[in-house]
Amino acid sequence: MTDCQPLPDGSILVTVIGQLKTDDDPVNSFNHCFVLKPNTTGSFYISNEIFRLILH
Repeated sequence: MTDCQPLPDGSILVTVIGQLKTDDDPVNSFNHCFVLKPNTTGSFYISNEIFRLILH
């Protein structure tokens, strides 16, 4: 699931909630939040980022 929110300075706040599966390991949930900030060439870069792997 992904949610996006525009910010007043033209940036975009993005939140992604999902599940990660590698090899034979059990499925783990994750939450990834980041801010996409516009640059002078018309593209975006990640200015802030938080990744949380939810182990239970």
